[in-house]
Amino acid sequence: MLRTIHLVSAGAVAGALLLAADAPARKPKPVPCPPGRYLVTQGADALVADSAPAPAVVLVQGRQIALGTHCALRAATVRATRRGTKLAAQWPSCGTLRRVKLAATISGDCSTMVGKVKAKGLKAEPFTATLAPDSTTTTTTPTTTTSSEPTRTTSTTTTSTTATTAPACPPTTTSTTLPGLCGNRTVDPGETCDDGAANGTPGDPCPGNCVIAACTPVIGSSRTFTVTYTAPAGKQVAGLTVFVDYPEGQVIIPGSGNQASVLASISKLPFGAFGSSNDLDWALLEAVASGSPFPSNRLFTITFEDCQCASPPAASDFTCIVTDAADENGDVLDGVTCTVTSP
Repeated sequence: MLRTIHLVSAGAVAGALLLAADAPARKPKPVPCPPGRYLVTQGADALVADSAPAPAVVLVQGRQIALGTHCALRAATVRATRRGTKLAAQWPSCGTLRRVKLAATISGDCSTMVGKVKAKGLKAEPFTATLAPDSTTTTTTPTTTTSSEPTRTTSTTTTSTTATTAPACPPTTTSTTLPGLCGNRTVDPGETCDDGAANGTPGDPCPGNCVIAACTPVIGSSRTFTVTYTAPAGKQVAGLTVFVDYPEGQVIIPGSGNQASVLASISKLPFGAFGSSNDLDWALLEAVASGSPFPSNRLFTITFEDCQCASPPAASDFTCIVTDAADENGDVLDGVTCTVTSP
């Protein structure tokens, strides 16, 4: 009886080993497509036709995506699936367009992209794009190996890589904005916005020249400037709102409005004070308040990202205006000024 039990146990083990040997190998976990430039070949004309030179480009760099000329690199959702790489991104503004959204899928071989883009006030537009020749590609070739053992099929991966070439900086060109038309409340050729008489006023989303310069940020760059104020002799400030016009073609604040990335760019407020931010993509409106007078003339520091192909700005490239000021009793203070300085 004991011998029978041993034989049965040995047979069960042998059977389990055979089943394990014949079990199919676990499929490898999918990985996202490598960084690449995808040239738009069809569709999405209203959203990416601003690209110059054509064709428009959807740029994928890790987990950041840029669309056309005005939708700069921005953090996005990049997720690998067995059917391809899923992409999702959104921009608060792209030139004259607002709330731009992209949803697309890159094919399993990373050669093509299909998707849709949408902006506020416009219907979703489908598009197709193909991988540019100067982008990284990976190919997989299956091979079969036969031996005296039971036939098994294996696969090897052959990777051919072409280094991705960063786009060269375009030559400097002069503005094509038609003279005398900024302020007519119509977005004319060369303009990105036009709010009429409100152009350039504190809090308006359109600058005085009707052009918000495009900026593709240099990933990982950081440049800081400090905003200070000066009060009339004998006056103490406990509340202040300033309007800082910055050179948006040279530096950029990540995000827009009062997004978390904008709030994170403001630091070193007076001790015990709190701030409220509104980034317009060409200027910053910042309110700072405290229950007691500010202990120094430093108001806050702004951390920018550099723009690609642009020279670093100087403090003289910024302008600062005090829109309102008050003392600790809430009484209005006149004659308070502000200045932007290098750290």
